[in-house]
This record gives sequence, C-alpha cells and structure tokens, in this order.
Amino acid sequence: MLTGLNRDDANRYVERCIYVNLSGYSVPDFIQTVAMKTGIILDPTYTGKAVRGLLQEIQAHPDQFQGKRILFIHTGKATPN
Repeated sequence: MLTGLNRDDANRYVERCIYVNLSGYSVPDFIQTVAMKTGIILDPTYTGKAVRGLLQEIQAHPDQFQGKRILFIHTGKATPN
C-alpha cells in the first residue's frame, strides 16, 4: 500500500492513467512469454490482460513513454469472492 501520497502528490506525479477493457478470454501465450522473459507470473484473468493492455499502449504511443518511469498498479481484489 502506498502511504503518505495524497491527491495533490498524485496529480503532480501521475501523468496518465490507462484503462483496459478486460473482456474476452485469458491470454495464455502472453502470460507464458512474460513469465519466461521476466520471471513474473501473471494471473490469466485480470492482471495478465491489464499488463497486455499497458504494453499495447506503450507500443502504440512510444513517444509518450520514452524515458519515463512506468508504475503498474493493479486495483483488483487480492482474493476471490
């Protein structure tokens, strides 16, 4: 959890929020590639799709991300219902 970061701080540091449509089926090939290249295992239902959407956004608009730090925040539930 981030502590000590208020709305004014967030507005100063966050340049862009990306919203990803998570409809459709899981992305097993993408998840396997990420795991093999990075050692990071993503869940196939939500996080995998969200990371795929983020990478698609970076590829579509590389000039907007060049030289910038990227923070991926997953805001979904930690446990199922």
